[in-house]
Amino acid sequence: MTMDIGVPIKDLGSYTIEPLRDKILALPEEAWAGNEFRQLEYEVHAHTQSVVLVFTDGHGWPNIEVSKEVGWDLLAEEAVPLMHKF
Repeated sequence: MTMDIGVPIKDLGSYTIEPLRDKILALPEEAWAGNEFRQLEYEVHAHTQSVVLVFTDGHGWPNIEVSKEVGWDLLAEEAVPLMHKF
């Protein structure tokens, strides 16, 4: 099954991801259980794990609150410069 979002994929070019990749691969196992909101809230995510940098539950759209989560301290140094390039 594929998802058609109605617009073509936008090529973002090439980026150096190795520093972020290496940091992610070096994370301890417990880092992947730092925020379990999705796993507890949505059955489809019950068996997934994630390292969450920023989070919102979406309540109050469009005036939502976004919080930095534990993943921010773990990955922001490598992730933010890459995100700014996007």
